[in-house]
Amino acid sequence: MKVEIVEFYEEERDDSKQFLRGSLHVFLPELNIDIRGCSVSKKKNWWHITLPFRKGFDQEKAEFVRYPVFSFLDRAKNEEFIREVRREGRLYVEEKMKIEAGKVK
Repeated sequence: MKVEIVEFYEEERDDSKQFLRGSLHVFLPELNIDIRGCSVSKKKNWWHITLPFRKGFDQEKAEFVRYPVFSFLDRAKNEEFIREVRREGRLYVEEKMKIEAGKVK
């Protein structure tokens, strides 16, 4: 599945603590779908990238849950999509941070 990262929007950054937080704008060219609000958190070498979601309360379980804003019905396709967003997103953010730091021209 082809996933293109359009932009990374930095929200918070502390280079001394190797901390970064922001969101991704993702485009799926094969389906002409634009997705915004993929959350990105980085602390040292640990990365956490999630797709957009809404919080809600599950009455049956009596607990708060996260409902995805976007997903494929085919579980394998959805897992592939998440894997690609995480891979491409991390590469994009790492490259963008190098450029902004003046490490790459």
